[in-house]
Amino acid sequence: MKKNNTLENNVHHDLIDEELLTQINTNLNKVNQVYPIFTPELEWFQQMAESQQLALRKKLKKDLLIFSLCALFILSGVFISLIQAPKVFFIIQGLVSLSAPVIVYLQYRKERVMDI
Repeated sequence: MKKNNTLENNVHHDLIDEELLTQINTNLNKVNQVYPIFTPELEWFQQMAESQQLALRKKLKKDLLIFSLCALFILSGVFISLIQAPKVFFIIQGLVSLSAPVIVYLQYRKERVMDI
């Protein structure tokens, strides 16, 4: 008796699943009819890629110019301080040389603590 009920339940569920699938397919077909699929032309994609590359080149040139100007400004300041006040230059160089390993160690320790 139980086997027969189980078999009937399985058949019933299969029928419900099939009905559900047909309804889903029918509704998806309706959606496809109402909202047609639009595929852009290959030329549009190529133009988009070219414009992206051009924008990236412009950004790279701008970033390189900013970097060069900052580097020029910093190096000019270093050379001026070396010529005008050598003692101050060597004090700053010493402080930077001593603080760099400390900063690196603190960053390493911070990352290590975050991993734990």
